[in-house]
Amino acid sequence: MKHLLICCLVDENCFATEIVQKFISELNSSRKEILIRNLYDPAFKSILRRSAGASANLVKREQDLIRWAETITFIYPIWWSGMPAILKSYLETVLTPGFAFVEQPDSISGLLTDKRVNIINLISSVEEIIRGEGIAYCIPQSNDFRIFEWCGMQIQKHLFFRENRWMSDEEKKTLLADVTELLGEKPHNIVY
Repeated sequence: MKHLLICCLVDENCFATEIVQKFISELNSSRKEILIRNLYDPAFKSILRRSAGASANLVKREQDLIRWAETITFIYPIWWSGMPAILKSYLETVLTPGFAFVEQPDSISGLLTDKRVNIINLISSVEEIIRGEGIAYCIPQSNDFRIFEWCGMQIQKHLFFRENRWMSDEEKKTLLADVTELLGEKPHNIVY
């Protein structure tokens, strides 16, 4: 299996980095091919300047990586009830008409129908707030269905991990075990 991991790692000491490392370890042990794109890598600055004339070659390279992948996993924090701006910019720049979808007078047809997507969101809120305020419902509605599925991708799993500086090692261990489960082939589960 060819796996593309797109992540937003601002701080190498955060729990998201541990998740990415666990993810890589699991994929390597199962001998799956993996490519990793950290959007906070300085190399992405030129890719994300599409409106300022980003190089078509850089955008094509990212599109070729998506074409290559069978499964794409996104690991990113939820900030201010949404994805980081750098990820939104990446998606707007790379998932273009003619590549990811075709606009028709009364509909949109996704073109990436052979792609499976996993999403891991890190959120620094308590579970009661995540559920009570509907965050675990609204985010999949706006991201999973209105971005990825519109492009034809099949959502396999969407996990919300609570991340905060007070998390115990035992809590981290439990969440990291969920990463291993994520790599299974179970379709379309949103786990809160």
